[in-house]
Amino acid sequence: PVRMDDLPLNRFHCRIAALTFGAHLTDGYVLGVIGYAIIQLTPAMQLTPFMAGMIGGSALLGLFLGSLVLGWISDHIGRQKIFTFSFLLITP
Repeated sequence: PVRMDDLPLNRFHCRIAALTFGAHLTDGYVLGVIGYAIIQLTPAMQLTPFMAGMIGGSALLGLFLGSLVLGWISDHIGRQKIFTFSFLLITP
């Protein structure tokens, strides 16, 4: 078997790297948007600082729990299928 490190860099590798970067970018975008949304929603919905903190914290908790559940599922049905599904779900 040929090791990945021994292969020359080609367009396929660059495409995979770009798709992976896109997935991480969407996670970062979601976390950034929540911070902006909390600032806008706090006066409109009369949120207490505790409630605003819980909304922001729930995003991180959702990422953590989602990685546990989907990581386990991807071990059983394949990471490529889960990656494609999550990427299509997040991006319009």
